[in-house]
Amino acid sequence: MKRYRFKEIINTDSFIPALTKGVKDVEVIIDELNMIPINNVGVSFLDVMENKNVLGKLYYYLNNSRVSLAIKLFFLKDKLIFLNYPFLKGRIFDYIIQKRLLKNNRLCLIVHDIYSLQTDKIEKSTLEKEINIFNCADRIIFHNETMISFLINHGLKNKKCLSIDLFDYILDDDIFEKRNLERKVIFAGNIAKAPFLSRMCFMRNRDFVLELYGPNYDKNSITAEFINYNGILDPIDIIHNLNGSFGLIWDGDSIDKCDGKFGEYLKYNNPFKLSMYIAAGIPIICWSKSATAIFVEKNNIGFCINSLEEISKIFENINEKDYERIKLNVEKIGIKVRKGFFLRQALKRLYNL
Repeated sequence: MKRYRFKEIINTDSFIPALTKGVKDVEVIIDELNMIPINNVGVSFLDVMENKNVLGKLYYYLNNSRVSLAIKLFFLKDKLIFLNYPFLKGRIFDYIIQKRLLKNNRLCLIVHDIYSLQTDKIEKSTLEKEINIFNCADRIIFHNETMISFLINHGLKNKKCLSIDLFDYILDDDIFEKRNLERKVIFAGNIAKAPFLSRMCFMRNRDFVLELYGPNYDKNSITAEFINYNGILDPIDIIHNLNGSFGLIWDGDSIDKCDGKFGEYLKYNNPFKLSMYIAAGIPIICWSKSATAIFVEKNNIGFCINSLEEISKIFENINEKDYERIKLNVEKIGIKVRKGFFLRQALKRLYNL
């Protein structure tokens, strides 16, 4: 059976770099499989948002190529189509995908995020809407087994789903930066989603340096003297400029647990910064109740903590030999992440479901 794909074509510079890196890497691997594109024009809610008035939005949708695409999607039937999820194609195209394309074709979804889980209190109705979409899909690649188990317990009936385990972070080389054990921890990501950083000034155990990277830095709210801000780097350059012995995966408002909508989400998802750290050969420190913790412990690539206050204890109890052993485990996985191993393996397994 011929395989088709909805090709991600970016028409705007208004994007989140880490998300774009993840989607681009999926596109690179999908390109290798010679699937037939069902679109030759990009469609994105970001483009719609760029048009600030109604006339601008109408002009965007009434573009001849997009009108033709909308008609094609509306009537397309009995095709096996690969598509990134969330769809994020704007209200009109998302409606067509959900009401026509999904029901009249066999869709294989690669799930990057589940918005109904990005909350400190999951709304049943919102979760049900997303699960209904998954139940209509033919096959699905989710983040991990924890996410799949949660969805099954809440109504997921689709048996043709599997875990990718780790998103890839494709790079052209396998050269790992020389990294020694020193009291430096890295946090890279959207700082607006990490309000706990402004609470770190209240930590009792602070005998380490936190090397901070990412957008939306506010020096007036992040005042801890042991936090060093390094600016914003693109997804390629940052790999060779991360300065520290461990990469921190933590979200929410508190230094004692991961809470709030982004902290709670860590219970289910594989954050893309996990892939970034591993691609850079950096061992991990993560919340013990996160889905990431299972991967970290299974592969012996770092430490799981209940509170940020425990970071100092890690440095007190580890020696160079222990660190080198953990780092070697990270580098073995890092080689696979850089080459796109995990999605390729998931797609091979997906074909056999």
